[in-house]
Amino acid sequence: MMLRPFTLGVQKFARSAYFFACRMNLNNVVLNPTSDVRHLVLFGDGTPENYVVAILAHHLNERKVIGIAKHQERTGLDTLTDVRTYFKASKRLETLVLITDRNKETLDAITNSVKARLEKAGLEYELSDEGVVKIATLRYDEREADLIVLLNDFRLEGAKAFTIENHLLYIAIEVFGHEYVRELLDETRGDPKAAWRRLGKRKQAQVFRCMIEKREIIEQVFPQHVRVLELIDG
Repeated sequence: MMLRPFTLGVQKFARSAYFFACRMNLNNVVLNPTSDVRHLVLFGDGTPENYVVAILAHHLNERKVIGIAKHQERTGLDTLTDVRTYFKASKRLETLVLITDRNKETLDAITNSVKARLEKAGLEYELSDEGVVKIATLRYDEREADLIVLLNDFRLEGAKAFTIENHLLYIAIEVFGHEYVRELLDETRGDPKAAWRRLGKRKQAQVFRCMIEKREIIEQVFPQHVRVLELIDG
């Protein structure tokens, strides 16, 4: 699966994904932006979500091209209030995936937040709630498309929120051992984002390398991400 920046979004974010892919010898991110895509992945938080998707894409069909974007101003679920913008920019758009952290919210509360933001955007929708994956059929200007809200949600002992870093820190246990990661979480009072930052870039790179080399750990730790990307890769 090839990743290509969408014409709308933070270009610094796209460059970050490109240079990460180059450093990791993935060669599956291109720099020239496009709006001519059928599938678009939006990142609610940005990095390291884009790094994770580059690695997941590496394990999928390399010929499939999907767009990637980070909203200029909005983060998390608030990105949904501007969904119309992406429809206007891409006449071929069929699937919109928003990847975002669950944080400390309940799954039901997130479902209600998704509904509220789609209503605020003035979109008709039918929502299927599958827990960490929420799929809505959207209707806009006689067009129909699928919206998939994909939550970063992995239960990690000692973490007080559900974020993309929970997934990564679990893999860090595989690389550096349980005691080391537990100490990071203790030092940061259970904040997985702070614990991941404290790991440092060199050790973070070792975690990413483990993900590249071991597809089985990807399927174990990112099951909902693999499922959704395989869905749009089909």
